Amino acid sequence: MARRLLLGIKLLELREAAKLTSTDVYKRTGIARATLHRLETAETSPQPRTLKTLLALYKVDPQEAAELERFAREADQQPWLLPVGDLAPQYLTLIGLEREASRLETFEASLVPGLLQTPDYAREAIRSVWPDATKSQLAQRVEVRSQRQEAIRLAGIELHAIIDEAALRRRVGSTQHMRGQIDALLEAATRPQITLQVLGSGIGAHPAVHGAFMILGFGPPLSTELVYLEGLVTDQFLSKSHEVRGYADAFAAVRDLAVSPAETPAVLTRLRDEA
Repeated sequence: MARRLLLGIKLLELREAAKLTSTDVYKRTGIARATLHRLETAETSPQPRTLKTLLALYKVDPQEAAELERFAREADQQPWLLPVGDLAPQYLTLIGLEREASRLETFEASLVPGLLQTPDYAREAIRSVWPDATKSQLAQRVEVRSQRQEAIRLAGIELHAIIDEAALRRRVGSTQHMRGQIDALLEAATRPQITLQVLGSGIGAHPAVHGAFMILGFGPPLSTELVYLEGLVTDQFLSKSHEVRGYADAFAAVRDLAVSPAETPAVLTRLRDEA
C-alpha cells in the first residue's frame, strides 16, 4: 500500500505538471478516467504497460521513468519479523512509508515521538489510549515500534524531531521510566542521522500549536513529500502541495523557536534531574 500510495501521488503530480486533465489522458492514450482516478488515489496499482504509457505521455525523463518502473516492480525486501496481527491499515501504510523515506520531520506536543520511545515508555503510552489491551497485544505493539526504529536506523534515514517541553514533563509510567526515556533521547541526540530539539515551555502560541504531525520526504525517483496525522480513531495522510507546504512552514517556524540542537542535551539533562 505504501508504494501504491507514493506512485499514485507521483502520477498525479506528473499529470498536473504536464497540464493535462483526465479527459486529455483518455483522449491521448485510451486510459479511462475512472482507471486513472483509481491509480492516482492508490485504489489500485498500475500495470507495467499503463505506467509506461503515462510516463511517456507526461514526457518523463527516460532515466527517471526507468527508476519509477523499477520502484513499481520491486517487492519490499525488508519483511517484518513479527506477524502484523490486527494493526490498523493506516499504521501499516505508515510503516511502509517510513522505510521508503529519505527524511522524516516530526513535531510532538504531548508525547515523545514513537520513533524515539523506549519500550517501557511505549508500553505505558499505548496502555493509556488502549486500557483494555492484553499483555500480548501490548507486547506486539511495543515490538513493532522497536522494529520501526531499527528499520530507519539501518536504512540511515534522517530524523529531525522537535518535542514540546510539556511532553517531556508529562509523566508516562514511573519516574524511572521517564528518566530512562530522557537518557535514551540524550543518546539519540549523539547519532549523526538524528537532529533533536526541545520547544521550551516559555514559548507561547506557535504555528504548530494544533498538535503533532510528521512530514515524510522521499528522494528520487519520487521526489515528493507527505504529511502524516495520527488521530484517536483514524489516521490521515496529506499529499496536496498546499497541505504539505502548510505543515512544512509550521515545522520551520517551530524549528526556529525551539532550543538549538547543540543546546538541547543540556535541557534534557535538566529535565531528567527534575523528573
